[in-house]
Amino acid sequence: MSSPVGPALRVFAGISALMALSVCVCACVKLDRPSLDKRYFDLEIGRPGPAAQADNDTVLALRRLRVSPRYQGRELVYKTGDNEFSSDFYNLFFVPPADMLGQDLREWIEAAGLFGHVVDTASLAPADLVLEAAVNRLYADLSATPARAVAEMQFIMLRDVSGKDEIVFSAAYEAALPVERDSPQGLVRAMRKAVAEVFARLEADLRAAGPGRP
Repeated sequence: MSSPVGPALRVFAGISALMALSVCVCACVKLDRPSLDKRYFDLEIGRPGPAAQADNDTVLALRRLRVSPRYQGRELVYKTGDNEFSSDFYNLFFVPPADMLGQDLREWIEAAGLFGHVVDTASLAPADLVLEAAVNRLYADLSATPARAVAEMQFIMLRDVSGKDEIVFSAAYEAALPVERDSPQGLVRAMRKAVAEVFARLEADLRAAGPGRP
């Protein structure tokens, strides 16, 4: 009478061989998976030309820039259709848009020479004027032909009059520029130009309104 141990050992040996073969196959075959490498961008919106000298001692305080919840993340945002948007997991801003654009805006206004001093609200310097800025839209419209970068911002300037804030300037600007190259780099370049156009229009209107002049 044969023992059942023999067949059992043969079955176990067969299973072990199959497992070893599958391990070898997995070790030799590379699965075709998308790369998880991410790319980070900074708009770096610099004012063209040399910095201007202010002819006044007005202190302007810039409050922290606000960004619509739709665009306040670091991922690039695309409009793909009517009321259809998506975010890009692989292409992101290096820092959140609120911090990035807030710094660029402060440096732009400072270089424009419209005010004697430009500080943020964390400064202890007493401010004569306060500027509030908000980004309402910041995305790439891929549903348009050609694709375009869209930037829309709103600005309000306040002056403290007898302990009460008074609006001395208010404006909103929108710029939509075509994307010259179909790539994240091309999109960021077009977005940089769109925001720079908004900043330039703000500078021109502030210069004409002259809120910094005594």
